Amino acid sequence: MKIKLSSKCSSLGAMPGLSLSINGTALSQTAKVLGVIMDDHTKFHSFINKKVQICNYHLRNLRNIKKSLDFSTRVLLVTNLILSTVDYCNIVLLPATSVDLRPLRLVINKAVRFIYDLKLRTHVTPFYKKLHFLPILFRIKFKACLLAYKFFYKLSPKYLNEEFDAFIVRERMKSREGIGRYDCMFSETKEDMNKKHLIPLIKREWNLLPLNIRKSVSIELFKSKLKSLLFTKY
Repeated sequence: MKIKLSSKCSSLGAMPGLSLSINGTALSQTAKVLGVIMDDHTKFHSFINKKVQICNYHLRNLRNIKKSLDFSTRVLLVTNLILSTVDYCNIVLLPATSVDLRPLRLVINKAVRFIYDLKLRTHVTPFYKKLHFLPILFRIKFKACLLAYKFFYKLSPKYLNEEFDAFIVRERMKSREGIGRYDCMFSETKEDMNKKHLIPLIKREWNLLPLNIRKSVSIELFKSKLKSLLFTKY
């Protein structure tokens, strides 16, 4: 039996892809870990496609009984079947581009149209706000900031906090305009600022939040303020 490990780089700045073959037969280029499907280039296309497939399956079934469902029941079913699928482990999609996230955006649009029985050409943004639904990009940002809150205030397991150090304010910074703007922030290195990896991006999302949100005294208050802020951005 011959085992061969080879690597290739798919694009500039991407991680080199790894392929494993046994006796000339290539093994699967994806792996599932706790429901998250990862490919050999960590692009998560398979993970996104699987989410979309599950959501479309549920939506097809829901359309068959749509006339028997009132408004509140439709919202409840969409929240439990569609949004829960979209939100599961979506934090790993933080480095994804808007192009990568487009299938998830479209499937949430379908769910909103199902709830209100809208036509295909109807603009859905006003109905997002009526339902208090966040678009996919802001759902991911919400999850990132919520995790960052837990990391900063030590509400998560200790081993998860190791990469997240609080920023220490130096004396010369205290005299600058805008006192307090450096409070409740994570420290970032110059290398972190140029990276599109998960941990630096979580730090960045947290540090960009207004100070009054970062200083929220409870996690419920933080979620309320954060969601209100994200609603103003679309």
